[in-house]
Amino acid sequence: MWRTVAGTPRLSVHSFGAAIDLNVRMSAYWKWEGYAEGQRGIRHRNQIPAALVNIFERHG
Repeated sequence: MWRTVAGTPRLSVHSFGAAIDLNVRMSAYWKWEGYAEGQRGIRHRNQIPAALVNIFERHG
């Protein structure tokens, strides 16, 4: 069964197998940072190494 992102009506990308959490200590999730759903101006602060991101993207 598909689930929603906690506190929102949106379906979680994890539900479709299109997202995984690798190391939450190195990521900056908008909800944990206190931002509101749909808020603009959220700074990207992910610390996952770009090389690792590129590997995942290359392999779809």
